[in-house]
Amino acid sequence: YYLLSGIVLPLTESNGILYDFSEEIKNGSYSKYMVKPLSPLGYFLTLSFARALFPLLSTTVVLSAAMISFGGYFETLRLINVLKAIPMVFLGAVLSMTMGYIIAMATFKLTDIGFIFALQGIITSLLAGALIPLHMILGTGVAMWLPFSYTLYYPVMLCMGKSDIPLPQAMGIVSIWIVVLLMVA
Repeated sequence: YYLLSGIVLPLTESNGILYDFSEEIKNGSYSKYMVKPLSPLGYFLTLSFARALFPLLSTTVVLSAAMISFGGYFETLRLINVLKAIPMVFLGAVLSMTMGYIIAMATFKLTDIGFIFALQGIITSLLAGALIPLHMILGTGVAMWLPFSYTLYYPVMLCMGKSDIPLPQAMGIVSIWIVVLLMVA
């Protein structure tokens, strides 16, 4: 679980970009997004994916080498489960990045949101299952409706073939959360 979450985690963390956007709002350079024919949200999402690409690739290479070298110590992954998890990883990343964008935009109303960034990181890590698998904390019922569980916990469990929620249902729940968050954004 923890090794697979190490692969998915870089896609759900956009803290550096949150600080960058917050600073741009504070110092007034955010106006460049308002002048250019460019969607600030689209730019934020693209930048988040671009910044997550190198850590994602490097983590995947290192963990793949470890799985090849020490294969007997790892649970065997089935290709079909990994392929099912890929769209959920993407949707979870969009969900996480949209939440981050909304928090960064709070800088328009608040002067210092460093505390909010830190609190968001702690809450998201806990409720996404980065620290402890969610089924150990909440069971499977509550976690199903939280948006955080689809950013890390569900894709990893799906990859391992141990998910309790059918893929179409999970994709529907995540899509609803994304639409709600995009409307807020």
